[in-house]
Amino acid sequence: MSTLLASAASNRLEALARRLFAGLLVLSFLEAVSNQFAQREYFNMASDVALAAMAIAVAGVAVSAWGPKSRNNFWLWAYAGSSLSAILFLPIMKIGEFPGGSEFEPWVWWTVGTAAISAGITDKRIAYTVFLPVICITWFFIHLFMVGGEQAWLSGLKNVLYVFLLAGGTIGLIVLARDWARGVDSASSNLISSHIEKAKSEAVEKEEQLIDSLIHDSVLHTFITSANAKSNAEKKASAKLASYSIAKLQQLERVDQQVGSVTVLGLFQAIKNAARAMDESVEVELKAGGLDRITVEVGQALTEATLQAVDNAISHSNATKIAVTLDSQVNSEIEIQVVDNGIGFRPQRLSEDRLGIRISILAKMEIIGGKADVVSSPKAGTSVTLRWPK
Repeated sequence: MSTLLASAASNRLEALARRLFAGLLVLSFLEAVSNQFAQREYFNMASDVALAAMAIAVAGVAVSAWGPKSRNNFWLWAYAGSSLSAILFLPIMKIGEFPGGSEFEPWVWWTVGTAAISAGITDKRIAYTVFLPVICITWFFIHLFMVGGEQAWLSGLKNVLYVFLLAGGTIGLIVLARDWARGVDSASSNLISSHIEKAKSEAVEKEEQLIDSLIHDSVLHTFITSANAKSNAEKKASAKLASYSIAKLQQLERVDQQVGSVTVLGLFQAIKNAARAMDESVEVELKAGGLDRITVEVGQALTEATLQAVDNAISHSNATKIAVTLDSQVNSEIEIQVVDNGIGFRPQRLSEDRLGIRISILAKMEIIGGKADVVSSPKAGTSVTLRWPK
């Protein structure tokens, strides 16, 4: 059975980390800009070009952190790369000699630490195994030969240790937080999967109860009729009923052997119990569900898509009311609605990392020949409608 993709904790942590970093990056870069203007007498136009390139990257980081593609790493690497390039081209940007003493640092220095953290935010191993050591070593040698002074090596070493500890520690905390969030999401996915398994077993159990009930009623009715038969006509009618009951029992036996199917009513009852198990406040209304049979694959897809929609409403919407409607009235067509009165969102700006909607609802319904409609807007709640077949 496929596993539902619960990613609420990871998505929230990722968005929070990138937005916090974007805010700190803007403030830090403003300090670098201020120092660049204060040091203009020591730099040529190449310095302005480097600063402009970094400004574009900073703007890209800030905009993407608040946009639908918040997990896009392009601008994070663009800023990290532009900072490393500025360090390497410092000899070209320099005019004359820098002031002596350990107090003077070129404006590029104020971008080294944030560049290392920017690379670390991307969650790529190369960020802390390659980029962090490279930018630290590069800065040390550029500082040693360009800034100069008797204590240049000591101040350069202090700078490198500062960046390594600050960026390395920050990246380490982010890695630990990501591991924690993934653990939470894994537990959520396992919980949803357990609800699906329970729904599946309950659907089969209800099938067995239904067949047992039909068998009991049929046999009981035959026995009563036979016991009360007195005339030849009644005895013939009793024999006919017995033959009919035997044929009916044989038909039910064949139905019981259809392990690859389930009734719509059994499916709806199982979904109802699973949704209520996820959160007791979820309101479930079963309008209609007949004894028409659907394949287990279709039933499982409908169950997963429904429970994913319920999980999204519980995890993301801040709703005070979540309602599930189960209906199948015309030509065995199934319609399931999950509606909440939460904060809503813009479906057309759905971020690429919302896998719960893209994979566990939209794609899953498409695979079984069904359709999912997601209607939502900010502060107006969300409505997810599942239809099978289309």
